[in-house]
Amino acid sequence: MRQAEESLEGALALLEGGMDAGSSVNSVFYAFYYPVLALVNEGRVPDTMQHVIIGLFDRQFIATGIFHPKYSEALHRVLSLRPACGGEAPMVTSDEIKGLVSRAGEFISAVAAYLVTRA
Repeated sequence: MRQAEESLEGALALLEGGMDAGSSVNSVFYAFYYPVLALVNEGRVPDTMQHVIIGLFDRQFIATGIFHPKYSEALHRVLSLRPACGGEAPMVTSDEIKGLVSRAGEFISAVAAYLVTRA
């Protein structure tokens, strides 16, 4: 969860520093992804399994109603914004990335609260 908060702070710093919105996509992705890891497998999953882990999150936490689908939608959107190997990143507006950053902050808080209740 600490890594998620750091990723979110990094994304905010890039945006506040006037960087292109696309430059913060990776940070926003990890602001969503690290809490998913905390939920699904306590962070012991290699990066090569990101799509599998996100699918598990959708089945175990979204489909069951534990978390609102808006978090899955935002996670999938930011995943789609990451550049493919050797390719260009899709275009993203500053307003869209700011919305995703905001949603990532909400998600981090929601996951932290959920994990406290499970401890």
